[in-house]
Amino acid sequence: MERINCHKCDSQNSISAKYCSGCGFELEKPKNQKETVLEIPKNAEASSKIKKISSVIVGIAAFVIAYLGVQYLFFDKPYFDKVLIQVSGEINKNCPLMLDQDTRLDGTVVLPDNTLQYNYTLVNSSHSEINITDLKNYLEPKIINNVKTSSDMKYFRDNRVTLVYHYQDKDGAFVLKIDVSPWDYK
Repeated sequence: MERINCHKCDSQNSISAKYCSGCGFELEKPKNQKETVLEIPKNAEASSKIKKISSVIVGIAAFVIAYLGVQYLFFDKPYFDKVLIQVSGEINKNCPLMLDQDTRLDGTVVLPDNTLQYNYTLVNSSHSEINITDLKNYLEPKIINNVKTSSDMKYFRDNRVTLVYHYQDKDGAFVLKIDVSPWDYK
């Protein structure tokens, strides 16, 4: 059976599908595919069958449109998880990465609910040496401002991604977690 890939989410679909089963976007027809034309029979029995089939098709189309509308309005776009995984993979190719003399980005992880977590290590400090309140008061406004204003973060803002900044000390002990949700940067 011939298949066609969606150019938005890369899901495979039947060659006869008009909309992608993964993201709902309209599929582009291959240039060599011809339009299917239905011949309408002239007799009353066949006309009745066509009316029944077309009412079923209209019902299915209405259901699909309502389903996709609810998905779009109330849930994350189904293909966006794949995008977050790809973004995380690209970031992780460069990790570990020293950001400054004290902070190393160890990598990222995609979490449920449209969330991307950055994992950092404070390479010169142990948990007992860190004033966590002062660290949070210093980092949190800088992080939120960066998410609000950086052009690199626009894609995350546009897709309502929650960003988690997870810090550990040089021994791997948990130090601090800062969550930046769409409520924080809108």
